[in-house]
Formats: sequence, C-alpha cells, structure tokens
Amino acid sequence: TEDTDRATRRPNPHKYVLYQPTVSQVLVYLANAFREIGDQGCVLLYLSSDGSRIDSETSHGYIGGIATSRRGQGDSTHDRTTDLLINTVHPADLVPFTRKPLFLIVESSCSSTYSNMPNLFNQPMLALLSPTMYPIHMNSGIYTFFLHSPLVAFCALSQITTMDAIRWAHVDRLFGEFEDCVWEFVSQVSDTRVRRFFGDDFLRQIVVRHVVCCVVLGMHREFTRKEHLPQASPELFAQIVEEAELIRKARAIIDECGVAEMYRLEESIGSPAPVTDTGLST
Repeated sequence: TEDTDRATRRPNPHKYVLYQPTVSQVLVYLANAFREIGDQGCVLLYLSSDGSRIDSETSHGYIGGIATSRRGQGDSTHDRTTDLLINTVHPADLVPFTRKPLFLIVESSCSSTYSNMPNLFNQPMLALLSPTMYPIHMNSGIYTFFLHSPLVAFCALSQITTMDAIRWAHVDRLFGEFEDCVWEFVSQVSDTRVRRFFGDDFLRQIVVRHVVCCVVLGMHREFTRKEHLPQASPELFAQIVEEAELIRKARAIIDECGVAEMYRLEESIGSPAPVTDTGLST
C-alpha cells in the first residue's frame, strides 16, 4: 500500500547546491551538513570546478584543489600564488570534516590532489576522482556523465547521435547487466570502512558506475595516459577494472552499438595502446 511504501522509503537527505561559491560558503555549508548528519550517516561532497595547483615549498599541505569564486573581495592586492592559495578548497580544508564518514567526488583537472587524504579519525572515507586530463576533442566532465547515466555517457564518448528505441532498450539492459556484474566484484572489497558506504543504494550505485567508467575509458583508443583515467582513494578497484568478465560485458555493448573501431578489444586495460597524438585538453 501507499502507507507501507512511504514507511519503507528512505528519507530524502538534505542537500546544499552551491553555484560558484566562495571558500567561506563551501566551508559554512559543509559545516552545516556535518552538524546535521547522525551517527549512522555520512557527508556526500561533490566538487566540480577548474583546478588550482599551488607550487610552493611553504604550502604546508595546502597544495591546490578546486578553485572557488572571489566574489566580494574587490581588487586583489596579493600576488598570483597567494591569491590562488586563498581562493582554493584544498584537501587540508576537508580534513576536519573527516571526523564523520565522508564520501567525496571530484571532477577537476586537479582532482588528484585529493588522493591520499589523511584519515586522522579512522572514519569511513572514500574519494572518487575524475581524470585530470582528457584527450583532445573530448569534453571534460565525461566522468560525471558516467556517474549520472552510463548509457548516455557512452553514446557521447562514442559519438553516437541517434539510436532507435529497440536498440536503446537492449543496450540499456546490457548496461544493467554490466553494473550487476561490477557489483558482484565490488561487494567483495574487504575494507570494512569503505564497505559501510555500500549499505546506501545511491552511494553503491556511484561506486559501481565509477568502475564502469574506468573499464570503458580504459578500453577507448584515445584514453592512452594514466591521467586520462579516473582513480579512487583508497584505490580498491584497480584489479576489479581488469576482470575479464567486465571487459567482456563492455565488449558486448561496444559490438551492439557498432563502434568497435574506437576501442581496444584485443588488449587488456592495463596495457594501453601506444600514444599517437599527444594533444591534450583539460
């Protein structure tokens, strides 16, 4: 009944959506989210912006990250390095919020700066990080696209502009089988702190689609560098990505869509094809 469905439905979590925020706004809203969650909850933080990398020997761990807005600051009197240092969400800025479970997603050219964040409070923490570079002619943001809809992201990646309804339904079913297969491997991850996130359907789906994205991008002929591929911290999925069964699932989708010429079908993900074009865009 409707009452039963309402009783069993997961409460809709409180969300904050910030567009071009300042550093202070990010920290204030993150502190509010931290305060609101219970002992069994976690903070899901998604960051997407231009990267900001700090080349300074005196950064004390503030090495760069996500660039933020400078609204309301007027004309800056700082040099460029100081200005970047001030107007960036650094990994060190997030450490105080790891007192509770933190699930972090970063889409940025400097996403790798959030890898290996210190887990000082022994709480569950997982960071899923986008590629830091994309091959030339590839749009940035494809990683987020995969987390939202792997099928649509695959079509964009493979330059598929039209597909009839029957084939769409079939490929959608293949992606469903692909995700189910990924979950069979991911569910065997032994890290108990990370496994805590798997109890949430939404977070579990994000992790599964992260692996799907890694498999597909790893097979694409233009994704030839380490910087072209997503990563996780801690990196628990590197071996899963190379499972033969997952590669077969991806090949079935590629063959069904008729785009085999764009992918490496005979090589493992761990041995990308030689680089033939070094043009890169961020």
